[in-house]
Amino acid sequence: METDGKGFERMRYALGLVEVAGLCPAIATCDVMLKAANVTIVEIERAKGGGYTVIKVEGDVAAVQASCQAGSAFAKEDGTFVSLKVIPRPEKSTCNFFAKHEFDRKTLYRL
Repeated sequence: METDGKGFERMRYALGLVEVAGLCPAIATCDVMLKAANVTIVEIERAKGGGYTVIKVEGDVAAVQASCQAGSAFAKEDGTFVSLKVIPRPEKSTCNFFAKHEFDRKTLYRL
């Protein structure tokens, strides 16, 4: 396993981001994403202006990729898809930047 230089072992986890237009489509897309793979929702963030909403999930790299692909396919059918990004093995500071709460979870780092 990789370490982050501070004694933490990096896990093979990923952060997935799917952006859609609207809160209701975001909730429906999030439901599809959570049912498609073994991922955990980090948060649903509403953007200021434009009505866009970002769904953030975490989990194993393959599970996050499958979940985000399923969510984006659902949102494309609905006509609300905006963008998709999967960040494999994100740096801790990247996670802290995208989340409102501190990412000191054992899912991303192990002591």
